[in-house]
Amino acid sequence: MEEKLFVRFAMCVDPRKQAASGVWKKARRALGIGVTGLSESEKRIRKALKDEIIGKAKIYDKSAEASVIPGLGPHVGFPNAPQIQIEIPAHDVHEVAKKILRGCEFWLSDGRIVEPPYELEVFMPSEIPKELESHLKFGEDYLGPGCRIRRAVPAGESGTAIYEIVVWDTWKLFFSILPPETRGDGPT
Repeated sequence: MEEKLFVRFAMCVDPRKQAASGVWKKARRALGIGVTGLSESEKRIRKALKDEIIGKAKIYDKSAEASVIPGLGPHVGFPNAPQIQIEIPAHDVHEVAKKILRGCEFWLSDGRIVEPPYELEVFMPSEIPKELESHLKFGEDYLGPGCRIRRAVPAGESGTAIYEIVVWDTWKLFFSILPPETRGDGPT
């Protein structure tokens, strides 16, 4: 699932961005483009992925704008006419995003594994709420030029956290790790 999403995201990133340097080249290899020495089995796998993506690709249509993942849509400086849109399954995006968050929480919170009753939520807003920005003024962690992470934890609530993760200076994700809401009618 991750590689299929990676290729789709790579096709949607502005290739001029320094933080995305090398991404398109790696995606091309995953599609079997310009690769030699592959086994027949591996050639078939890569060709199937390429055919799947290309088979569902369409000329960009503004009517799909509401479904575009913020940051991965049409880029400034490119004409709209030749741009294409590709299908990226929302369920897969959310599952991989949660996997990224779990990994970040493990590394940034001394080996913590997020388990019930805590719940993970993923948000991909087109605009960042100002209230959220004020909470994320804490230090940043860089995991190479393609990933920036900010984490905020409310005082006295070590199990709760808010994350901002920016991938390739393009795809911005926000996460919350929260305990389940409690009702005012006693223990649940």
